[in-house]
Amino acid sequence: MSEIQSFVESIFDELVAIRRDIHAHPEVGMTEVRTSALIRSELEKMGVVQKGDVLASHRERVKKAYPAYFDTYDHMDEIVSFLNGFENLYCVGRNGQHRYNNMDHSMLTAIRAAEAIGKGGEGKQAIWNVNTEKSYHESKA
Repeated sequence: MSEIQSFVESIFDELVAIRRDIHAHPEVGMTEVRTSALIRSELEKMGVVQKGDVLASHRERVKKAYPAYFDTYDHMDEIVSFLNGFENLYCVGRNGQHRYNNMDHSMLTAIRAAEAIGKGGEGKQAIWNVNTEKSYHESKA
């Protein structure tokens, strides 16, 4: 069992309660003020961030977005280097990394991003190192 799977299992009931709360109080438009405040509060309770650390939040909704798994993989080192050049950009999850990440991998990239932010941007490579182990990936029969 992966590190993130163990962690998620330990707080599973709390995560379900948070998800249900968010679904019970939908916000229209792109403001999501209540949702942002709830998530910020929960991250503070978990000790992921300290009060006052989160200055803003943003959620980008892209209709029918899914990474295209062709043509660019030969250039991933260049792409990662370019993206890491942006001091305040942390690429997480499937769409952020242009990689087939499962939910546990996607959540772990977000945790690694939070850790890097807490270290003043140091450690971005740890985000890109999630889901790179060859033993995990399926192979063609």
